[in-house]
Amino acid sequence: MAPADPVRWAELMRLLLPWIYWRRPAVERDRLEAAALAVQKNEAFQKEAQAMGSKLGPSLVEESFAKGQLETARSFLRDLVQNRFQVMPEDLDRRIAACADVERLRAAARQVLHVQQPQDISL
Repeated sequence: MAPADPVRWAELMRLLLPWIYWRRPAVERDRLEAAALAVQKNEAFQKEAQAMGSKLGPSLVEESFAKGQLETARSFLRDLVQNRFQVMPEDLDRRIAACADVERLRAAARQVLHVQQPQDISL
């Protein structure tokens, strides 16, 4: 793409960099990012693209990690309740699904051993 078209270059980078960080294996990322930057000779655009990449990469990884932790905590709590009480009340299942706080889910998991019935679990 010609350096004379900064708008298209910026749009291309906004499409390409997330793809590099989100869809490609970690071993390919540095090489792909370098290739994307190499085609653009304008130093200002290179710096902008590097800044976009440095902000985008870690945030996507952190977001994925947090989402994984949340899903794991939900699944673990459901398993504990099911194993302890042989039943998963619909109301509790909905509250687990609605909870977006990993620490609250972990606290609820600790309650499973101490309550007499699943409805007593505060979440």
